[in-house]
Amino acid sequence: MVLNEKGVEFELIQEEFWKQRKEFIRLNPASEVPVLIDKSNKFHIADVMAIYEYLEEKHTNKSLLGSTLEMRAEVRRVTNWFNNKFYHEVSRYIINERIIAYYARKSAPNSQAIRAAKINIHYHLEYINFLLKQRRWLASEYITIADFAASVQLSVLDYLGDVPWEQYINVKNWYSVLKSRPSFRSFLQDKITGFEPSLHYKNLDF
Repeated sequence: MVLNEKGVEFELIQEEFWKQRKEFIRLNPASEVPVLIDKSNKFHIADVMAIYEYLEEKHTNKSLLGSTLEMRAEVRRVTNWFNNKFYHEVSRYIINERIIAYYARKSAPNSQAIRAAKINIHYHLEYINFLLKQRRWLASEYITIADFAASVQLSVLDYLGDVPWEQYINVKNWYSVLKSRPSFRSFLQDKITGFEPSLHYKNLDF
């Protein structure tokens, strides 16, 4: 989405990172996604925050990090919340137990892990609601990478129908506005092989 927002053309490559291909590990020894490969200067970089920072400095046509020292600090703080805390307390459980377990042909998903994620998500949705009461977007009055970091986490869960939107209307409205942005719409056409999206997933006004 950040690449789309900045008007940068790119090719998205699906990587089954849990298989730990040797070629992929050469790019990122941690065997984690995402990895950005910049063919213009034969440079590659891993870690989502490092990628954000790289794109922000290279493509300066539109700032998504903030215009002041204080704003950039807050954007980084909120972005880190979703890239790390939300991921480890919610997304990781759902992705590992419902998607990766399916591809890896593991036994039945760990129901306790999924249950924990469904409990934890309420805490995070409450926090998003709290932030939106303070300002228009999650980290400032302007859209930033913090909003995209949060929406990426929620998008996967929304695809699977695991977000209780009706209990958090303010959060739902914020997400609906994000879904309506041209940079987001292309992702609504993506599919996770073996899984059908929730009925409302592609609807901009759901």
